[in-house]
Amino acid sequence: MLTRGLTALTGKSEVTSAIQALFVDFNARNGRDGGYQPGEKIAIKLNMNGSGAYDDNDDGLTHESYANAVLVRVLLENLVASGIRPQDITLYDGRRIIPKYMRTNLTLKAGFGKTSA
Repeated sequence: MLTRGLTALTGKSEVTSAIQALFVDFNARNGRDGGYQPGEKIAIKLNMNGSGAYDDNDDGLTHESYANAVLVRVLLENLVASGIRPQDITLYDGRRIIPKYMRTNLTLKAGFGKTSA
């Protein structure tokens, strides 16, 4: 789903090329040349409206919806495969918590948050 959407939007045949094209386009519209450069920060606002809607419990138990951890993980993996450094990516929701199971899925299983020497 993510690959189809990004490639259709950009007219590229591969998701990594599509992601780079998004950064080239964004920079061109903002008076800069080229695509992503290491050190540039990328903030991704997740919709976590159903998470911790009534308290600060981070177990993720709710009947309300919010961002899908699998889709977010695929997005992160594709960003990194496109040459974007994990340390330059920030996931956030300014008003809601990100449940523990989601943080675990995005950090441990995908290998994000690890640093190399």
